[in-house]
Amino acid sequence: MSVRMALTGDNWVELVKALVWPAVVLFLVVFLARPIRGLLDRVEDWTIKGPGGIEISASKKTETAALLGAAVEKGGKQAPEAGKSGSSPTLATTRISETVDQVFDERGESRIAGRRILWVDDNPANNTYEQQAFKSMGLDIDFAQSTQEALVLLGTRTHDLVISDMKRGTETRAGLTLLDEIQKRNLATPTIIYSLSSALHQEALAKGALGATDRPEQLFELALKALGLWRGGLIHARYARKKGNRR
Repeated sequence: MSVRMALTGDNWVELVKALVWPAVVLFLVVFLARPIRGLLDRVEDWTIKGPGGIEISASKKTETAALLGAAVEKGGKQAPEAGKSGSSPTLATTRISETVDQVFDERGESRIAGRRILWVDDNPANNTYEQQAFKSMGLDIDFAQSTQEALVLLGTRTHDLVISDMKRGTETRAGLTLLDEIQKRNLATPTIIYSLSSALHQEALAKGALGATDRPEQLFELALKALGLWRGGLIHARYARKKGNRR
């Protein structure tokens, strides 16, 4: 017997919310990219009520996988016309799976819950999926829209990681300025440059950045490295400082 089911937009939302296997979510996000990414914008609590009022919640591991997949499909910091020029679907899925597996233990609990990120970007809405993915890992995020605001936060609160864009407003080297100020203050907070300004990525590494990239999968790998979790070998040398370089 075959059963046919017409899935409306709302049905798809409910389906995505009910999925409990990250690998399935990754497949859907990578290969049905645009429809799923649009639906993730409408998924708020990842909990639905089934027959008889039974509640079904997608695990944080599944939620993280879906959000990471959406960020990769969107193309990260790349220009829209270049959104598909990064990792292949197979490699992207492998990277996301490794990230998720390292963040969550056998019980599905995050190994980095409670750690704090300072995200410096004058257009924070550009990084919605990345931010949601970090939050689903249990990380807290503070936001700053300028170098000065970031320095105030760094001086008043402990952060485990800084993620910064490069250009803010008319300041084309704002990310480098932030790196200089972090060095001057002898702060040991690892910093990642997440920016389209690839021409300045090597200079950011020379100024002490842990890494510089415009790809979300590399961003998450670098973040796990900063938080002491990353055991994989997929981070390309271009995007991370070699061991022994100065901070």
